[in-house]
Amino acid sequence: MSVMGSQTTLTTTAARNEPVRDWNFNTTSQSPFWSAGLAAEYQPGQNWTLTAELMYSQLKYTKYTAVSWGTDDPSTTVDERTHMFFTEATKANLFDVPVMLHHRGLRSSGPLSKVWFGFGAAGRSISSIRTSLTTENTDATTAVTSVPVRPSRRTLVGGVVGIGFRVVDDFNINWTPEIRFTRWAGSTFGSDSTVSPRNQLEVGLGITF
Repeated sequence: MSVMGSQTTLTTTAARNEPVRDWNFNTTSQSPFWSAGLAAEYQPGQNWTLTAELMYSQLKYTKYTAVSWGTDDPSTTVDERTHMFFTEATKANLFDVPVMLHHRGLRSSGPLSKVWFGFGAAGRSISSIRTSLTTENTDATTAVTSVPVRPSRRTLVGGVVGIGFRVVDDFNINWTPEIRFTRWAGSTFGSDSTVSPRNQLEVGLGITF
């Protein structure tokens, strides 16, 4: 839940020899709620496991920007100001690499012996950014460009903690449901209404053999 959020921001700008402009930014996330990847494990001790993962997520959002300037007649129901509109549709790939040290067994026997908790660090990288920007001009003409937007941070690091339990079936396959929280050191995108949350909460299922 940290790929992209949906939010709206409003601002007003005033520059020398330019009219005062009102800006309305609205970003809507269409990012899938799932991610998937591969994991490798190393067991340095009986109750300790070191894991490294490569997780893939898809980022997708649409940002609408409305710009208005001029004078509106309050006695009418029509907005007489001049307007421009921008519609930005962006897609990208996100790759997370969490490395965690897990300790298993709150008890030596019983259900709590299958519970583990872990901590570690994670890295994030964004790639393959694709953007389509549609501009509606003041004369009602439109223009479309495909210049990729620039992220605020292409790579990030963060701290991660988690808790879960592990069950080994008759085929020696490890099933590991877990809850994991990551706090990123920054935001991949951080402009106007387009802001990637720094807090990440995951509910996952790991399968190792």
